[in-house]
Amino acid sequence: MKMTKRKYDEIVAKRKEMQKKLRRINKKNGKCKIKSDSTNTETIVSEEDILNLRRRIRESEKVLEEAEIIDSTESDKVQIGSRIVISYDGEDKTHELAVGFAESKLCTTSPNTPLGRKIIGKSAGDEIVYKHNGRENKVKLLEVKT
Repeated sequence: MKMTKRKYDEIVAKRKEMQKKLRRINKKNGKCKIKSDSTNTETIVSEEDILNLRRRIRESEKVLEEAEIIDSTESDKVQIGSRIVISYDGEDKTHELAVGFAESKLCTTSPNTPLGRKIIGKSAGDEIVYKHNGRENKVKLLEVKT
């Protein structure tokens, strides 16, 4: 999975945070088994919460193992890691997107999608025509941010 160094570092930090949380739970609760009906005033962590945390840690580790760091140099052209502003033909409102796989909390367009394939390498002011679900779509690229 291609991603910027910034995104890679975010995932590493999040994984460390989850691992730290799991260690705290383990330290407090022995084998991580807490009865959900406990009236203890401490935070109660269910086994399901612990399993979900472990799953998320494993998923982040897999993403990091498969990560391909790309060079996201400052550019006026769209690349993985760019944030773009587009408007669809016939619409007044604009849409801000991140280009990549998991680059942002913004709505993200993958370079593998019809729009993503056409928009890489384009500059602000360019119009892009792409097909999606058999329909032709036209967007105007208003802004490129790195």
